[in-house]
Amino acid sequence: MTTFRAGELRDFVNSRAAGRIGLILAALISAVYAAWFSSRPLYNWDIIPYVAVALRDAGHPADTLRQQTYEIMERSSPREAHEFLFGGSEFKKDTYNRGADYRYMVAHDSKIFADQLPFYTVKPVYPALMSLFMRAGVNPVTATMIISGAAYAAICLLLYVWISRWLNPAISLVITALLSLNPVLIPLAQLATPDSLSVFMLLLGTFLAIELRYAATGIAVFVLSILVRPENIIYVFIFAAYLLLTARLPLIKSLLTLGVALAVYFVQTRLSHNYGWVILFNFTFFDWTVLQNPSNVSTNVSEYIGVYAKEVFRMFFTRGVVFPLFVLVGIGAFLLRYDPPKSWRDPYVQLVLLAAVCMAARTAALPGESDRALVFSYILMVVAFVHACFSLRKNIS
Repeated sequence: MTTFRAGELRDFVNSRAAGRIGLILAALISAVYAAWFSSRPLYNWDIIPYVAVALRDAGHPADTLRQQTYEIMERSSPREAHEFLFGGSEFKKDTYNRGADYRYMVAHDSKIFADQLPFYTVKPVYPALMSLFMRAGVNPVTATMIISGAAYAAICLLLYVWISRWLNPAISLVITALLSLNPVLIPLAQLATPDSLSVFMLLLGTFLAIELRYAATGIAVFVLSILVRPENIIYVFIFAAYLLLTARLPLIKSLLTLGVALAVYFVQTRLSHNYGWVILFNFTFFDWTVLQNPSNVSTNVSEYIGVYAKEVFRMFFTRGVVFPLFVLVGIGAFLLRYDPPKSWRDPYVQLVLLAAVCMAARTAALPGESDRALVFSYILMVVAFVHACFSLRKNIS
């Protein structure tokens, strides 16, 4: 019968105690970070239609929706944000084709205001959660920050749990505390968008499928994430194919997953009266008034190519972009573990390649705003890099 020596038993107890303490400290740090950043919201324009959809979900009549939304925004946001949110004279240009004239017309025309809402009802979970908070008496603007902040805290805590499976709690805590302060994660707690919740669900699904090897549970989380952001169906296809090719998910379950994902996506987009990809692309990059006359969509291939070329150029050469840095991290993670042929069977080498495929697929689906759109892939590359450094240290010792 196996017995513990006194020193071994003490080390075992201490390691478990250290793990609990580390988890408690990680939860505390995550909560503090989330409270700090979410209390300093960025007041992006998307907060307005999300408040409107949440009000409608809570039962407010459609004929007064625009007026009530803007009254809430005026009361609940700082005066210095009003000129941007309501289309004042100072902000003439936005990142793309929608500037102050767009925001002004949405604020003063109920028809144009209503036309914007399908872009947000197609992401039902976020406004539904806002509606629940509103029914409990929480201001809807405050509710946006609670949800975004809580999801950001969940991401930070998940990263600690993930990394602490390889490293001791103290080192894991330091790495997570610093990683949580990176410039692509912080805005997730400050923006009134489903981005934070979406990234958390995608990371959770990846953690379950790759680190814990619960492939079916992980891909199920991916499918549910479609209700947060419909474009997450891209990641469902990528990860279902990966799990099938690596024999972690049987063919029948893979096909069933894709069938369920397509059904969820189809029902979600139809019930929300989603405009579709062509309208969204034209609205974003060419002419926001396309909603008033959908037959005026551009079908000029050269114009589409021009948009992709411009947005890819921005990803590399715009001041302050982080895309090249995270690509470098991914390359580093890959090279540290690259040792063919056995390295191709390493799940974290595979993870780097998956992140790259996700980057390419998401950019192909809709280019632009890479600092937000590619956060999931960025974090995968960082996790793979930390794992590669751990494996290198382990091999040396």
